[in-house]
Amino acid sequence: GQHYATANIVVTGRPAPGAEPVTHAARVTVSAKIVGTLRTNATMFRVSTVVPGESFTKVIKLDRPDGKPFQVLSTVLSGSTVEGMSVKAVPIAAENGGGYSIVLMGTPTEAEQRIGGVVKIYTDVPGEEELSLRVSGIARARP
Repeated sequence: GQHYATANIVVTGRPAPGAEPVTHAARVTVSAKIVGTLRTNATMFRVSTVVPGESFTKVIKLDRPDGKPFQVLSTVLSGSTVEGMSVKAVPIAAENGGGYSIVLMGTPTEAEQRIGGVVKIYTDVPGEEELSLRVSGIARARP
């Protein structure tokens, strides 16, 4: 699936031969499509804007393009900024394509509250035993 990361790039050079070295630094966001056995239909949980006190549910599908069965052993939400936010894996019937629905649920209580965290999915697929999906959004009162 898709992967996003932040990279710090530092370049040192001389503007002219014999001149003093000059160093420039930049922080960039990069994205890549990582091809593996498992795939998701989204790169992260985009919660967007939620009114404080209203519940949200976001679902990302996890499956195998080759159709072979696999198991989600567990899901863990770490770094949650919303008390009580939770995640679970729900199997999808084979006749509906198989795989799992990874379901994120929560109810932010504070205005101007950042909704964030990382969902870790543990599987029995060799080389893909741990997958991570970021959570992003904000709780904001209606104008």
